[in-house]
Amino acid sequence: MPAVITHYTFAIQAMLDGEARYREATIVGSQGPDPFFFYGQVPFHKRKNSDAVDSFGRDLHHTEISAPYCRFIEVAAKSPDKDLLFAYIDGLLLHYCLDRNCHPYIFYMTGFTDDKDEKKKYSISHMYFETIIDYILGHENGTFASPEVYLALPKGQCAKISSAWSETNAATLHNEGVDARSFVYALKDYRMALKAAFSKTGKKKALFKKLFGTESHPWAMSYPQSIGEFKSIDFLNLSHKEWLDPVSGLAHKESFLDLTGKARKDYERAHGLLIKAKSGAPIEAELKAFVGGIDHDGVPVGGKKGFQTFVWPRWPL
Repeated sequence: MPAVITHYTFAIQAMLDGEARYREATIVGSQGPDPFFFYGQVPFHKRKNSDAVDSFGRDLHHTEISAPYCRFIEVAAKSPDKDLLFAYIDGLLLHYCLDRNCHPYIFYMTGFTDDKDEKKKYSISHMYFETIIDYILGHENGTFASPEVYLALPKGQCAKISSAWSETNAATLHNEGVDARSFVYALKDYRMALKAAFSKTGKKKALFKKLFGTESHPWAMSYPQSIGEFKSIDFLNLSHKEWLDPVSGLAHKESFLDLTGKARKDYERAHGLLIKAKSGAPIEAELKAFVGGIDHDGVPVGGKKGFQTFVWPRWPL
């Protein structure tokens, strides 16, 4: 990801020349393809093709994005809703820039595996680390609230964005489960899941622990009452302790805040390309050069991660 509050906080601090009329679309766009992960995943709201739509979100995270995003730009440029769709794409670029800069650090700290029996453990580790970063940045920046409030979007706008996703998919990833309403329902389900998981006091987290255990997604998504039990963990790496790129093993000492600063510079470059595209100029070669083969995980597409640690003092938590 990172999680919703982190992406929202970054977006409102970094966005440039946003269309005031479509600010909400940019904010929703700043959550990237993540809503697709929640399509049909809310209890009592099962949906047809949920696995396919989930795989669409995962493919977008693990592919070279210049091709699908250039196609999305082409769809937007020809649309009567051009300003709306370009505002949304601006959000997608905000999301990508933050993901690609921060994910190597998160993957190194939380671990990963190819072992099917262990994958859930590392998925929960990753998700909860991001939840705690949400908690910290939300409280520090005055953005700590139920995350679903940051994903409000007028129905008509959401439907037009959803149709654009369908056109983009038809021309690029060819996922047969994605149609003109997929994003509408994905965003709806994502908001429902976030609302269900949120508790300002942390009481729901205790309930989820009893009901589902600590190796569950509802527990990992839910914010704690405090992070006092993890006072030994420097989640933002403010001490600039060495960590390794999970693919190359290259040593880094950047803090999480340093990484968001790098993401902001990346976004400024990407935003400039988007403005150029909106004027009618071709940008595919420039966007491809900017992306440089790096996916949302912050690693070369197809790169094999091999360097990691495990930040938690015990497991299960």
